[in-house]
Amino acid sequence: MQDCKGCTDDGLDIVYDFARGMVTSLKLDQNELAQEEVPSGFLVRDVAAGSDFVGFSEGHCAELGLDLDAHVESSANCVKISGQVTDTRREDRAITLMFALPVDALGWKWHDDVRCSRTIEGGSEYTNAIDIHTGANGMLSLYPFGSISGGKYGLALAMDMDVAAQYRIGYDASAKHFFISYDFGLVKETDRFPSAAQFRCTLYRPAPYWGFRSAKKKFY
Repeated sequence: MQDCKGCTDDGLDIVYDFARGMVTSLKLDQNELAQEEVPSGFLVRDVAAGSDFVGFSEGHCAELGLDLDAHVESSANCVKISGQVTDTRREDRAITLMFALPVDALGWKWHDDVRCSRTIEGGSEYTNAIDIHTGANGMLSLYPFGSISGGKYGLALAMDMDVAAQYRIGYDASAKHFFISYDFGLVKETDRFPSAAQFRCTLYRPAPYWGFRSAKKKFY
């Protein structure tokens, strides 16, 4: 499979290198934001086994026995990212699948809600989540979207509500990741997609000045 490319009418461009399993380009108004030295794209960990996050190559993660089918689709005002992760071992699995954008957002704002935002500083992770006592760490994002902004730029990631999942959206200042992560339980007894789980999210560009308000309006 060749590079998966997505673009919008308002100047957002992304390239996902399927072979290397990395986001190799992320541009706003032709300005490159992607950090080359930062692991990115789809990363996965075996929660039950306590593994670290590892990547995919050509859609395979041999180390954890997982396959990934991913797609990037352009539309007028967002890029849609969708796919399916499949267990090749045919065992009961508990995994976390992350889609990470390699953006250095130190000094930007993480927007908790319409009233609160925080300046992104090194060594911290920024999320707005509640404890529902399930999944890898029990946490679920309070809102189905999350946004960051700095200067003339804004980025938002959103959960597609038609594809239900336990998820978290946030920014990890240590890893330089703007991410959405999913907690999946994979079992072969599932009728429609045995030993697999489907996902779909969107990446879009809110107005930076309005932060969370703009991300919310565009999400709706």
